[in-house]
Order: sequence, then C-alpha cells, then structure tokens
Amino acid sequence: MSKIMQRRLADNIASDHLSCPICQDPFQDPKLLPCDHTLCCECLTQLIHSSRRYNKFSCPVDRREITAPSYNISAEEWANSFPTDELAIVLLQAVAGDVTTQGKSKNAILCSEHPHNVCDFFCFGCYQIICSECAVEHHRSTECNCKKFKNCADLAREKLGDVSDEIESLICHGQEIVTKEIEKDQLLSQTAD
Repeated sequence: MSKIMQRRLADNIASDHLSCPICQDPFQDPKLLPCDHTLCCECLTQLIHSSRRYNKFSCPVDRREITAPSYNISAEEWANSFPTDELAIVLLQAVAGDVTTQGKSKNAILCSEHPHNVCDFFCFGCYQIICSECAVEHHRSTECNCKKFKNCADLAREKLGDVSDEIESLICHGQEIVTKEIEKDQLLSQTAD
C-alpha cells in the first residue's frame, strides 16, 4: 500500500472513529462515558452544564441517561471525574504517527512504573496504557485483556463491526414490526368498511 493510501486510510479512521460527536474534531482530553462512548472533556463539560436542571444528561450518541455522582458537583468536576479514554489517545497518536513499534520515538509514552520502557500495550479491562513488563507483572487477571497497540485498531474496528451488525439487526426487526402494524391497520380498516 502506498504512503498516500496509508495516510488516507489513517485520516478516514481518525475522522470516522476518533472524532468527538459534539464538536466533530479529533478528541481533545477524551473522556469515556459509562455507555462506552467518548467525548472531549470540554464538550462533555458544556453538555453537562447545559443539562444541569435535573443533575443528569443524555449521551449524544445513544441518548442513555447519565446521573451525577452527587447533587452539588460542578460541571467541570463531573466531566473530569469520567475516566480518560486512553485507547482513543493511543489511536490518535498512532494515526498521527507519534507511536512507533520500532523503538522509542520523540513522543513515545514512557511507563510510570518502569521509566525505561515504552508503553506499547493497552489493557481493555483497566483502560490503561502499559508497558510489556506491566502486562506480564500486573495485568494477568481475567478482567484484564492486554493487547499491543498495533492490534488495538483491529480490535476497535472489530468491536465497531459487531455494534454495526447489531444495529442493522435491530433496524430490520423494527421494520418488521412496522410492516405488521401497517398490515393490521389495513385489515382493520377493510373490516370496518
């Protein structure tokens, strides 16, 4: 694949899957909601602030309602209380070419526990960026699911495909229900005549 095609593919992935659904820009300080959707921290803060009447807000993607952890928390505190979406950060860096698999780049993320190691794994169970030593030493439980960065994009794409299939199935089911209801209405109107 040519470098131009690789760049286009990376740009398409970034615009389709690494952009905030509110501002439509690449994620800035991405925050992960309980429904597994991601928003920029600033956009999330504004969303929370605009929905403060009832101390809850709806995810702009799936409309799932999210309730404040306490009544008197500020919008900024609440937005910052959501976990940072480390996977989105890693994928954004990978798309931008900041993370390499051939040694340390100038923007490589170094492990806080093992400062000599580059973080090259992502734990899907803990939502943490880790180095290979951490993966072996601390992330071997059944809750952890550690993958190398280069495999994360494939896993994310796979996850999106599964969700897409599920949505397609729900749409088909909904269409079947609507069709049956229309048929019932037609039958009732024919019977009434």
